[in-house]
Amino acid sequence: MLTLEGLGFCRPGEAADFVKGQRRLQVEFFPLNTSGGGLPYTHPGMYGSFLLVEAVRQPRGECGDRQVKKRLSPDSNPEISIVNGTGGSLSSTGTVVLATG
Repeated sequence: MLTLEGLGFCRPGEAADFVKGQRRLQVEFFPLNTSGGGLPYTHPGMYGSFLLVEAVRQPRGECGDRQVKKRLSPDSNPEISIVNGTGGSLSSTGTVVLATG
């Protein structure tokens, strides 16, 4: 929730309402956590690598059932992926924005 607010997708204190009722996969309005989350993965420190892989695969159209499509152009893949990771009890963070073209 802090990440959504910190990256400016919603105002401070509004993250809960922003995601309320949204699924984790294939959210039409705001695709969030398209890989399904970190629980099924291995060591927690490796999860950031998997997020980057997902961020590269989405614009390439390589995600199968998890593939996100543009809202107004369902035959095309997203052009931008954003990955944010926070570690060490909110003591460090990193954000990567990937774009095609």
